[in-house]
Amino acid sequence: MEKKGPLSENDIEKMLKMHFLDLEHVSPKNETTMEIVAQHVAGKKGFAVYSGSGLSTFFKWGLFTLTIAIGGLAVYFSNSTETENKTVEVISTIPASEENPPIISPDPDPAPKQIAALQFVPKQNEEKNAIPSDSLSNEPIEFKNERVKIPTNEIKPSNFQRTIIEEDHIPNLSPEEIKETQKFKKKMIDRVIKRDKNYYALIPSGTISFRNDTVSIQSFLIRTHEITNLEYRTFLFDLLIQGKVEDFKKARPVHRMWTDRFVKAAYNEPMEKNYFSHPAYDLYPVVNITREGAKLFCDWLTISVNETLKKKEKPLMNDFRLPFDSEWAMAAYGGRLHGNLSTDDDHLKNEKGCYLINFSDLEEVNSKYDSTLKYWIPTNNDGLKMMQDGAFHTARTDSYNPNKYGLYCMSGNVSEMVIRFNRKENKKVPGTIGGSWLSPEQFLRIEAPEEWGSEVNGPSPMIGFRPVMTIR
Repeated sequence: MEKKGPLSENDIEKMLKMHFLDLEHVSPKNETTMEIVAQHVAGKKGFAVYSGSGLSTFFKWGLFTLTIAIGGLAVYFSNSTETENKTVEVISTIPASEENPPIISPDPDPAPKQIAALQFVPKQNEEKNAIPSDSLSNEPIEFKNERVKIPTNEIKPSNFQRTIIEEDHIPNLSPEEIKETQKFKKKMIDRVIKRDKNYYALIPSGTISFRNDTVSIQSFLIRTHEITNLEYRTFLFDLLIQGKVEDFKKARPVHRMWTDRFVKAAYNEPMEKNYFSHPAYDLYPVVNITREGAKLFCDWLTISVNETLKKKEKPLMNDFRLPFDSEWAMAAYGGRLHGNLSTDDDHLKNEKGCYLINFSDLEEVNSKYDSTLKYWIPTNNDGLKMMQDGAFHTARTDSYNPNKYGLYCMSGNVSEMVIRFNRKENKKVPGTIGGSWLSPEQFLRIEAPEEWGSEVNGPSPMIGFRPVMTIR
């Protein structure tokens, strides 16, 4: 029988009978009973009846221990409640510039704590660039091991482009995303009009030796870097702003290729989820797009630039397009008449042994081609060499040393879309050139045969692009 409410002396007797003792008569005034209670408080698992002059003293110490324990628990729960009502302010260090990936600095206080929400307090000169607090979840975040750990689902895709591009729906852009997309689009246009040397290199007209032929090429502009995730995302968002939904559907990346392409061969789920949308990858080359998507980007950039020039009553520019393989080769040679790689003296490493290219460093004798996975795999422990160049997958588009024209990652990183021109048959076919992060050395060579076969039209995690424009 159970009774609710304050405990009387009779209640205590009944509790002692039910929970502690198997005796006929129990009383809280009985010395034997008190000794057994004291032993229970002291942590005894069994009970035995003793008698003696020390019983009273032992009970007092047991009661003292119980009092201390109750007091400690009261203080603990009081502090816990107070901590839950506090909010930690974290200063946003996310810059507006695309050149610097945002970093959220952890709270310098090393004491373990729990917060109700993160509130980003922008500095005076960063007010427009700070992530609003409502973009973060209100779920409590636990801080352990004296370090701030934010779950990946709390990290939003970009400084301003937080909408994730998925394959099964058309996203709705926020007013802030529309504003910032238009702002960055203007920056992309200005780089073309001003021929910003950090983004576009002028390749002078000339003659090169290419595929056992002598080829004369007209001067052209070429991107110094492969097109980045941030630039391509701006293009996609602008298509939505203009209401070009069908073009958006054709151009958006197929993220699942990170996993579909490497079934049972690699854990690429984080790449599928984060590569195109997470700000840490803003300056990485866009991949998993189709050749049609790359052409739509070139058309979009051409139209955007010429609309601006027309408003300023200035001469229009030629169209951006994918390069011919001979044009790409001329740019990769870096002023030489011929070469095997885009690096100076055709070296994979410099004099200090540092890699100059992002590729799969598997010597051909120690690797084999897997027809199911459609790429080269190591036959021994040489698989670790894939990390020695500083990147397991792609690297930032400004990684390694540029060639003498200022072009980055012409060899390796991602294979780049080109138009292969067979002069004997006067035939143009889609292709790639330069090799990728997954390519062995033989496919880094400028005159290497086509590596990806039917994958040249994309989408593929190994293929990206950089546009060119013929100079008038």
